[in-house]
Amino acid sequence: MNKSQNILIYANNQHCYELITLLKNEDWLKYFKTIRIDDPEHPENVNLIPPSIKYTPTLIVSNMPKPLSANEAFNWVYTQKMITQQNMEKQQKMLQLQQSQMSKCMKAMVIPLAFVNKEMNGFSDTFAFASEQINDALPQTYIDPKTSANELKIVTPPKENKYDRLTKKNQETDVKKLQRMREDEDLEVKRIFDEKKKKNGRQR
Repeated sequence: MNKSQNILIYANNQHCYELITLLKNEDWLKYFKTIRIDDPEHPENVNLIPPSIKYTPTLIVSNMPKPLSANEAFNWVYTQKMITQQNMEKQQKMLQLQQSQMSKCMKAMVIPLAFVNKEMNGFSDTFAFASEQINDALPQTYIDPKTSANELKIVTPPKENKYDRLTKKNQETDVKKLQRMREDEDLEVKRIFDEKKKKNGRQR
């Protein structure tokens, strides 16, 4: 009998079929070669069983030092089932931990917005035209990296002098100054008109 092979030795009785059901439920039966010792169609199976095996069901597991008979076989299946469940729970906890850590990392990262070719590539945005009559597109906010420093210079008005700020007093002074300028202009116009009138009178 091949010791590197997993073998289930059973007979036509309730305990054997209970063990077979357990193995089927865990999808482990496919890993065992099954031998029924009281199979009427294969009476030669009795000769395949070592003399040391006295009970059924018996499991011969490749990594076990001796065959597992009766209760030992059931205990082995229950133990393997428990180990499998524990491993699955550990894997699930590890997966949840990895997902939690990934979620924290994603929240901590500043994710740049995706490049939108239609809006960001070209001279102007699709929404930049204020009117259909405007032929020249308005420039984009985005700047070509080849643009020179001089072109990027922002022209700002000179810093305001505190004495140049418009106050109520300054406003009144400016209004009076404008009124005097208008009065002077009126007088100048009147003077020019009078001179022309006098010349016309002399010519007559």
